[in-house]
Amino acid sequence: YLSAEALDAASQMLQSENEVVIQEKRRLATDMIGSFQTDDDMKHALNIETMKSSLQNSCEDARDVHSLKKEHDALTDHIKAMRKQSERMESKLSIKNGGYMKRCDAFNEEILQGFAEIQHSKIEESVYTVLMGHEKRGITNRIEKLEEEIEGMEKSEAKLQKQYGDLLHEKNRHKLCLHQKEEKEKAAS
Repeated sequence: YLSAEALDAASQMLQSENEVVIQEKRRLATDMIGSFQTDDDMKHALNIETMKSSLQNSCEDARDVHSLKKEHDALTDHIKAMRKQSERMESKLSIKNGGYMKRCDAFNEEILQGFAEIQHSKIEESVYTVLMGHEKRGITNRIEKLEEEIEGMEKSEAKLQKQYGDLLHEKNRHKLCLHQKEEKEKAAS
């Protein structure tokens, strides 16, 4: 396990070495070939020079093929070991960060759900506000109509009460007249 500071320091060291190598290649290219207009021209010229020197060296170093094969095998073994190590590190990181990623996904889902609920509640609030306005207007209209109906019923009831009283009075008068007529008939008989 390497600390983040060590990895950053190694990365910075590699970048500085890379810049030194690039500067060295540029200086070497300008010494060998001359000036260049673009970096691509310089790269092209360096590739040609590299191929020339490789061809010259391959003729001279044909006997070193065996040593190159050994070096290749050693590098291959080293690459395999580094690959295993990097795969283990990747596995550890995925285990470590996997929980964070799952939590992040869960938080995102909760946030989206909460946002949807807030939007839904805002829509409901506006609908209920509009309905409340309609109800307030409707209530005043209904109250006015009910008051008119009550007033009409009270007038009708008063009229009917008066009519009932008149009829009751008329009935009692007819009874009295009938009763007096019967008494007159009894007295006459």
